[in-house]
Amino acid sequence: MQLAAVALVGLISGLAGGALAVSVAGRGKNTQASSDVMRAKQFEAIGANGTVRARFGLETGDVPILRLFSQNGSERFSIILDNVGEPIVMMEDVSGNTRAYFGHETSDTANPVDDYWSVSFQAAGDTDRLATLGMSRSYPSHKHRGISAVRDVRGRWSSLGHE
Repeated sequence: MQLAAVALVGLISGLAGGALAVSVAGRGKNTQASSDVMRAKQFEAIGANGTVRARFGLETGDVPILRLFSQNGSERFSIILDNVGEPIVMMEDVSGNTRAYFGHETSDTANPVDDYWSVSFQAAGDTDRLATLGMSRSYPSHKHRGISAVRDVRGRWSSLGHE
């Protein structure tokens, strides 16, 4: 009789403990499932050897960026917003030379009124562009005009559409 009473108390205690555990665990899951947003300054994707392969976040001055890196850690592709909030896409070769540029033309004195956009290409190790296709707003008329220009081996520019 005592054995049956002990077994019954054990069974009831086990069921009550299990119900309590399921109830507490269920509450934790509901809290986690309702969180749809993660917040941080940057997120990084790390490769098998621990090298950063991708970074998304904010850099100095709250500049939003997306950067992709090669297996050796060198930057190869980036998307950023410039100092006036316009987008820029840049691609670099294995040596770290910017080879292709697409987006808003930015300068130290850029402002939202500027309207100069281009796609351009550079040779490895060259600091000047070899070819540009884009559009700009002329001053003082503020009329838009197309730009296409190429630089020859002597460094001279040839262009279409310039006045």
